[in-house]
Amino acid sequence: MMISRQLMTWAIVLSTLISTTDAAPSPSGKRTTDDAISLGRRVVYDATITNPNANTTWRVGTKVVITWNTNGIPEGSKAKGKILLGHVSGGDLNEHLDHEHPLAESFLLSAGSIAATVPEVETRQDYVIVLLGDSGNKSPTFSIE
Repeated sequence: MMISRQLMTWAIVLSTLISTTDAAPSPSGKRTTDDAISLGRRVVYDATITNPNANTTWRVGTKVVITWNTNGIPEGSKAKGKILLGHVSGGDLNEHLDHEHPLAESFLLSAGSIAATVPEVETRQDYVIVLLGDSGNKSPTFSIE
């Protein structure tokens, strides 16, 4: 009796694995947001911030361009983003993000860049920006003078 129960369990697991398939990609051969919606799952991608980087210094009041890698963002994605400024202090895990004053918001993540004005903040060398959207991605620390 124990053997047939184990066989039944393995048969169910195997049939589940075999029947779990992805939908075909769009005619262009690339996955689209519609493919993900039809599959009933979120498309997750890691939009690495490319500017600012560890060698960046922003000046208060100037216009800067924030950039990120768009590889992996599905063609036709309408996902929107928000960029927050924060800072890290020593070993503190808190990023001290300024949720009240986003640097930019409601832009398409697929754009790969957005212009922002550097707010009036204190001079420090441990600022970060966080790109929120599909996932949260933090820049390396940089300076604002």
